[in-house]
Amino acid sequence: MMTKKTKALAILAMMLNLFDAWSTLFIIDHGGIEVNPVMAYVINVSPWFFVSIKVILFGLAIYLLATRAPGHLRWIVLLYGALALWHCYLLRKIYLYTINISIL
Repeated sequence: MMTKKTKALAILAMMLNLFDAWSTLFIIDHGGIEVNPVMAYVINVSPWFFVSIKVILFGLAIYLLATRAPGHLRWIVLLYGALALWHCYLLRKIYLYTINISIL
């Protein structure tokens, strides 16, 4: 039986993973690159395949962690939180670049 804290961390990890998938596709659509060669290949196959793979594999990993090693979930959330902040920085740069172009 998972505790409320474990469930909350698992849900937060999944939400951060979805944000990572969306922001990765958005950043790539605006000239960015995927640095993970495996995921870069998956994105080239299909963006939907990329999202499906991320959701299914990450969901399985989070489920296994939540049920077998719940103490590690906080580290996953911390790392994905840091990645989300990096993506927010990149999204801000894209937004500001777009605003500057439209002003000119």
